[in-house]
Amino acid sequence: MLHLRQGEPVSQYMEGDRLRPLPCTLRLDSFSVQCYPGTSAPQDYVSLITLHPSEGQMRVSMNRIGHLQGCPGKPPPEWRRLRPQPQAPGPGRA
Repeated sequence: MLHLRQGEPVSQYMEGDRLRPLPCTLRLDSFSVQCYPGTSAPQDYVSLITLHPSEGQMRVSMNRIGHLQGCPGKPPPEWRRLRPQPQAPGPGRA
């Protein structure tokens, strides 16, 4: 489990009852809820996340998840780079 709070860098996550290190540091830069046009019904939850050192900023959301592939330094092989996944068709998308 990983909790991100806006502006606070995170370099560890919980796995069961153990705290484990991330191969890099993540920082939540912003979070927003996007609603369906003309309503207050949530359509998507969008976050801008920065990866350190120097991987830049990534936009991830409920509908466009990211994967961590590795960070500079010595990343374990099971990690994947943050990259958006193809968006699934949904209402108003073809």
